[in-house]
Amino acid sequence: MMVCEARGDFQIGSDLIDRQLADAGPQWLRDALEETATVVRTWHESSADQPYFDLHRLAVYRKQYGVPLQRGHFDGKRGHSGAHMAREVFALVRQLRKDLRQRNQEPIEAVVLIWDMDGDAGARRQGLDQARTTLLADKHDAFAIVYGCPDFEREAWVLAGFEAESEAESAALSELRAELGFSPVTESHRLTAQRDHDPHGGEHKKSAKRVLARLTSNDPDREQRCWRHMPLQALRARGGDNGLASYLDEVRQTLLPLWMRPSPRP
Repeated sequence: MMVCEARGDFQIGSDLIDRQLADAGPQWLRDALEETATVVRTWHESSADQPYFDLHRLAVYRKQYGVPLQRGHFDGKRGHSGAHMAREVFALVRQLRKDLRQRNQEPIEAVVLIWDMDGDAGARRQGLDQARTTLLADKHDAFAIVYGCPDFEREAWVLAGFEAESEAESAALSELRAELGFSPVTESHRLTAQRDHDPHGGEHKKSAKRVLARLTSNDPDREQRCWRHMPLQALRARGGDNGLASYLDEVRQTLLPLWMRPSPRP
């Protein structure tokens, strides 16, 4: 199950999970992901046309599924930014797992939470870790948890996979390097989510959204090629400071073992 802020987050997050599992997993898993991925993994949908749960609608889901409001400290300490939000996500997952078991359906085995850091990665990661530590300490209904923390925004992850495909794109990238004083594809963590406050609502020159739009002309297919075609090793190298490498590591360390467990005896 994925909880994120927009469909674009789900697209890049789920595609990278499949790529990382295929890259690090055994041959049978790679073959399944390339041929019929749903045989080995499915996403629990929030609705018929939305394969993810919207982070902004947690209060709506809480009422829809009868999840009590989560209160209290974390191991006796106040929660950092994001701790209470993540705890609400985990309470929702537990309720969904309970509902699925009652219908004799397979429960959700992992939750992927993708949340833009917006330049506050230190405090937000602390909060997320508080919630995960508290959940994992409760053994009676634990499940795998993976965090995706784009810094500043998911656009930084997309830019990490950008490689010019035409003379026009090469020229645009060169112009941006000159404007910014650094490469927005190899140092995307230096971009921001900031917007200018001029009367026309223009974006800051370091806005990740502005830079990505300049390079891809707001073409969704062009954006997808960035994370689908760039070798994982290159994505890791370019994503060391924007949260992408950490996400790929969490997928490998936390999700891959779910397929490596021995089959239960009849």
